[in-house]
Amino acid sequence: MLSELRRAGVKRYVGVTDVSISGVEFATGVRFKYRGRSRELNSDAILLHHGVVPNTQIARSIGVSHKWNEQGHYFSPVIDVWGECDQAGVFIVGDSAGIGGAQAAAVNGRIAALRVLYKAGRISENILADKASVLRAQLRKEMAVRPFLDSAYPPALQALMPSDSTVVCRCEEVTAGDIRGYAQLGCIGPNQAKAFGRCGMGPCQGRQCGLSVTGLLATAHNMPMDEVGYQRIRAPLKPVTLQELASIAVDKPLAMGEASHG
Repeated sequence: MLSELRRAGVKRYVGVTDVSISGVEFATGVRFKYRGRSRELNSDAILLHHGVVPNTQIARSIGVSHKWNEQGHYFSPVIDVWGECDQAGVFIVGDSAGIGGAQAAAVNGRIAALRVLYKAGRISENILADKASVLRAQLRKEMAVRPFLDSAYPPALQALMPSDSTVVCRCEEVTAGDIRGYAQLGCIGPNQAKAFGRCGMGPCQGRQCGLSVTGLLATAHNMPMDEVGYQRIRAPLKPVTLQELASIAVDKPLAMGEASHG
C-alpha cells in the first residue's frame, strides 16, 4: 500500500496532531500540525478513520454481557473459546465479537459451527476436538498481526478526548463540552446522559457517539470504562423508513377488541 502511494506521488504525513476540517457549509480542506508546523490541504472530500470497533447493538439488545478491551478501545461481548456467550445457545463470531478481520471471522464461524453440531449430537467429541484443533491453528496465524496493528495504530488521542466544541452526538447536536458539563452536574453514566441532553437517542441509536460518551464520562469521573458502562439499546437498531414499516406483512387483520402497539 505504501509503495502504491509513493508511485502515485501522494504525500503521506505521519504523526500529525490538531486535525481540523475547514469550511462552513461544506468542507474545503483539512488543517493539522506536522513536526510542529501548521499545514493545510485543500479538499472537498475528507475521510477520517480512527480504527474499527465491534457492532454490539444486537448483542446488547438481548442482554449479552460485555467487557472493555483496553488495547482496542472498544467493548466486546463476553464469549468462550467456541464463540458462545452467556445467553444460552447464542454464538457471536466475526468482528462483532472482537476485531480480527474477514479471514479470522470465517475461521471463527467454522469453530462455532462445530460446537453447534456437537451440541446437537451430530458429531462426536473426538471429531470436534480434531477439527477444532486445525481451525484454531489457522486462527492463531490470522490473529498473529493484531497485537502489532493495535499497538502501532491506536485511535488518535484527539478522537478519544475531543475538544469541548466537537459535536459528539451528531443526531442531537450534543458536544463534548456538553457531556463534560453533564458530568459536573452529577451525570455518571451514558443512560443518565440521555436525560440531560438526549445524546444517543437519535436515528443512529448511539452507534456513532456511544463510545465517546462513555469515554468522556469515565475520564471526568476517573472511573473504569466497564464501570461507567454503555447505553441501553432501543429498537430500531438502524433507521427505518415509514415505507419499510408499512410494507411489513400482517398475518391476519386485527379482530375487534385487539390492539396494535407500535
